[in-house]
Amino acid sequence: MLIFTVLAIPCIIWALKVDKRKKRMLADEIDQAKTEYESALKANDKVKALALGRIYYSLLRRGALTIYDEQAIANDLSTIDNKKNGKI
Repeated sequence: MLIFTVLAIPCIIWALKVDKRKKRMLADEIDQAKTEYESALKANDKVKALALGRIYYSLLRRGALTIYDEQAIANDLSTIDNKKNGKI
């Protein structure tokens, strides 16, 4: 039993560190995707913004876009049209 405990504790600590590192990497990836998405919106590039918006929201949802995500992207893209027409 003592051998199991001696071996298990370092393994658990290692697994927790790896999990924390993966979460940090995902958070960094989400931040980068958000920045790129917002840049495309500011540049009034609808095609690029649509693609980057889908990437950003899929990262937030761990791969599965929802209808609400698609609506949020559509709302953001509509602001591009409104800016071009002078409505905003």
